[in-house]
Amino acid sequence: MLPLNGRGYRASSDLAILDLGDGLPPMVQVDNAWAAVSTSDKPKEVARFTRRFNQMIASALPSEETPEFMQRLEIFNG
Repeated sequence: MLPLNGRGYRASSDLAILDLGDGLPPMVQVDNAWAAVSTSDKPKEVARFTRRFNQMIASALPSEETPEFMQRLEIFNG
């Protein structure tokens, strides 16, 4: 379990921004409750989840701090 206190935005579900290439519109895939999966290529939905994803990127730890964080998580969740 990841700690909820701390920096940045936390997504409430798994999400993926899909670039399908070949002139196809980008899509978003979101995992919902009970293993349901939603997909959408609506520009408004793709933009909304892209903003959320970018917020997570902006607040993520630098890669050099990630190993120490993972070790702390292992000890915390022991």
